[in-house]
Amino acid sequence: MVSLVLLVLLLSCLQSPILRTGTWQLLNCSPAWDSNPTWNDLISFAWKDAAQHRMLVIVNYAPHASQGYVTMLDRDLAGKFYSLKDLMSSTVYERSGDSLVSGLYFDLPAWSYHVFELQPQTTL
Repeated sequence: MVSLVLLVLLLSCLQSPILRTGTWQLLNCSPAWDSNPTWNDLISFAWKDAAQHRMLVIVNYAPHASQGYVTMLDRDLAGKFYSLKDLMSSTVYERSGDSLVSGLYFDLPAWSYHVFELQPQTTL
């Protein structure tokens, strides 16, 4: 049953217009700390469309937990605040745009992922 729920969520994500009309970017992942090579097991990418809607995906494609920082390339995110709503779960994070461009820390369990819709916050 869980697999069916995940499939429905994934199909819903794939219907997002940003995936058809947006610009795709491979993002930079970097070490969480010295002597921790698990960041190499993370892959992250983003989409942005003409209306400045954004989606952020990060995947741990390893059979162990992985930690690292993901850096978004759009400097215009700085100085603002965002809700990162995971479209594959009920997870929502509130983060500053500054942390998105300087490096957002992730600690992902084995084979896990996030598909975030970035929603600008008008108030704190």
